[in-house]
Amino acid sequence: MAKEVLGLESVSLTYRSGPFWQQRVVSAVRDVSLTVAEGEILGLVGESGSGKTTIGRLCLGLMEPDQGSVLLRRHPLRARRAEIGGQIAVVLQHPEWALNPRLTVGNSVAEPLTIRGIAVGERKRLADEALLRVGLDPSFLARYPHELSGGQRQRISIARALITNPDFVVFDEAVSALDVSVQTQVLNLIRSLREERGFCALFISHDLAATRYVSDRIAVMRHGELVEVGPASRFYEQPESPYGRQLWSTVPKPALPEPTMTDITTTATRFAGLAAQPPDRRFVAFDFPGLKIGTAEYDDGPTGCTVLSFARPATCVSDIRGGSPGFVGGYGWADAICFAGGSLYGLEASTGVASEILKERGVAVWGQIACVQSAIIFDFGARDTINYPDKELGAKARAAAASGGCPVGQAGAGRLATVGKIVQDPRYRPELGGQGAAFREIDGVKVLVVSVVNALGVVVDRSGAVVRGLKDTSTGRRVHPREVLDRQHRKGATDAPAPGGNTTVTAVVINRKMDRTVLTQLARQVHASMARAIQPFHTIRDGDVLFALTTEEVEAARMDDFELAEIASEIAWDAVLNAVGA
Repeated sequence: MAKEVLGLESVSLTYRSGPFWQQRVVSAVRDVSLTVAEGEILGLVGESGSGKTTIGRLCLGLMEPDQGSVLLRRHPLRARRAEIGGQIAVVLQHPEWALNPRLTVGNSVAEPLTIRGIAVGERKRLADEALLRVGLDPSFLARYPHELSGGQRQRISIARALITNPDFVVFDEAVSALDVSVQTQVLNLIRSLREERGFCALFISHDLAATRYVSDRIAVMRHGELVEVGPASRFYEQPESPYGRQLWSTVPKPALPEPTMTDITTTATRFAGLAAQPPDRRFVAFDFPGLKIGTAEYDDGPTGCTVLSFARPATCVSDIRGGSPGFVGGYGWADAICFAGGSLYGLEASTGVASEILKERGVAVWGQIACVQSAIIFDFGARDTINYPDKELGAKARAAAASGGCPVGQAGAGRLATVGKIVQDPRYRPELGGQGAAFREIDGVKVLVVSVVNALGVVVDRSGAVVRGLKDTSTGRRVHPREVLDRQHRKGATDAPAPGGNTTVTAVVINRKMDRTVLTQLARQVHASMARAIQPFHTIRDGDVLFALTTEEVEAARMDDFELAEIASEIAWDAVLNAVGA
């Protein structure tokens, strides 16, 4: 059992306001008892005025309770105040509150070390390490706070808070002032740093979804009293208190239904006698001038085609990982990207896309050729009973291309993509994958990710839960491949290896001007990050292709290249989840 780091025992605190002859007494906290164990993040939620921030101040030793005790490792915090320097830290809602605008980032980050008398050389080394740990280059130490984006400033605040390697950290509304996409980055950073550094934390927030994502347990406050404490999963599935249920009812719930397709029974026979399924025709909206997306499918067989078409050529790089997927491209620019579902025949679809582009232009001369890059969703060998993607299907998808919405689900190249085929055991079923998309705009920078998810591995959400693939027919639950493979290994099983030819293809489209070197690095970073969402990924039997493109419509925005790649990586994870309706 994890040891307690910080605890509140029957703590009460009142505020007094007004002149002494007419004072008003407000009971901010009443008889609250809480503990935070080693390595744990405790979320604290409640309406405004419920006492959350007061609890945070008590935990930091900034206030003394009227009654009760605040304990650090079972000793009164007040008695240990002189010896706990660096053991407790805080990250505030607005990073500007922690960063002196007249000091460089380096001076602000190293200030806690200066107070503790650390030598200059050692301060510089620790500050460099602190920035690298939060995903920023040490060159940021020479900058001033006004030269940074909001997300970068909050990273700096986290680096400053953790530079003394504290045992306990209070995050007080640490992400509420950030854009949604940047919030996700910071939440992921908090989780990863907790795993790496081993600190425990109190996460105070109004945002119930953010609290659920980052917390192990959740405490609910109302009118200064603690009304409920329990595991995060239990609170969000079935809160015990009426107020907890009322609070949870205010969180928006996604309205994405479970796909109605039937499960695929076994890997070996997954396409035997399978009639074409009608696409579910969900769409993801996007606002990307000059970009059109179209899909087409044949009525017979699990084949389809998806085309991203650009009004003018987009700078393009590609990243290929894993086995040997079907791929046509490597050019420096692209008029269109073509994804086709089926065997190697699918590469022919790109010629149909090129023909449609040339028909529109009315010319076919050198310097005005149609450059189409293509990849296939290679999932099965050639069969006489299936119509494979060909020139005609590519032409249909290009002709159907429209702006404003990307079809997702079992549509286009994702017609009958599958996931969870790594285990060869009748007990565990693979399930349908599909085509997914996600779009974000941050400070004028637009990012669209389209991904067709067809993989040996399973799809995993941000909590680590398997949401699609490898379904256990005996229990009805989805399992992670490592559970099954470990079990088989212990039993000495020698199952045949899973079949090859499973390809996930992805396109990342950005409107920001970027040179090819930076775009290549972004493509590699995003593609590597997708292994978080699909596990395992990029295996020798699971080759994958990613195209990264820029339409070069806007100049460099405030975010740096690393931060943009991080944002694109999170959007790619959203696209993977969207592909399976999770």
